[in-house]
Amino acid sequence: MAVVTKQDIKNTLTQLGIKEGDTVVFHSSLKSMGTVEGGARTVIDAFLEQVGPEGTVSVPTLLGESYSIAFDIWERDTTPSEVGYITEVFRTMPGTLRSDNPTHSLAARGKLAHALTCEHDGYGPRPGAFGPWAFSHSSPWQKLYDYDGKIVWVGTSTLTGTHRHLAEYVAAEKVVEKHPEALAVLTAYNDPRQHTFFPSLKWRLKDSICECLFRDRGQLLSAPCGSATFQTIDVRTFVDTLLELILNEPTVYTDVTDPEWIQWLLDVDDCSMTVWPKEQ
Repeated sequence: MAVVTKQDIKNTLTQLGIKEGDTVVFHSSLKSMGTVEGGARTVIDAFLEQVGPEGTVSVPTLLGESYSIAFDIWERDTTPSEVGYITEVFRTMPGTLRSDNPTHSLAARGKLAHALTCEHDGYGPRPGAFGPWAFSHSSPWQKLYDYDGKIVWVGTSTLTGTHRHLAEYVAAEKVVEKHPEALAVLTAYNDPRQHTFFPSLKWRLKDSICECLFRDRGQLLSAPCGSATFQTIDVRTFVDTLLELILNEPTVYTDVTDPEWIQWLLDVDDCSMTVWPKEQ
């Protein structure tokens, strides 16, 4: 079994173009690398040292098994992260800041940690599958886009790329702007009694055509580290590309089957990211 050191991880990050001053969010699987000397803290320290004091490192601290009761049990400072051991170690390190959202919180350390994690539900709600604030204009997911962040997958696939939901939310927002009657349907998305809609990307392992497209375009870089493969892409490239696919080719890249909704997605003639406050 491979033995991985902190320097090995930093060397891999260097190969992927992660440098001092970068703002990074990473998704991780500790066991994927083999044996990591020092465990989770070694991985975290490698990222922090790689970006330096002017950089920022963040991780998703979402709920997994407890997702169905997230709104009932949520406490920002105590509810554990359920998306990997590294993320929970990161969350509990003194000085880590965490955004306040039951389903899609993010924890951060570094120069922009406060800016990323404050006001998760401050402004700019967007309708969608996880409630109006998960991917709002003030959410850390939007801010990582605004701050030209980079996504790194540590031994995991892009199937864990939380930013795909930002693209879905923006697409839904654009549909509502064009067709206001869609709002009621989007708001009722989580009610199984309703005929509901959300432009969910095809992101299952059996048909991960989005990941294949990123590779074919040369947008997704990869490098080995121990037994694992690290992958990276710019947040803007990731979200902008997915948003364009949702709106221009919904029958190919989304799970939407309703003809009316397909047409409504195609009716959107602007594939750019929405901003806040919106121009009047």
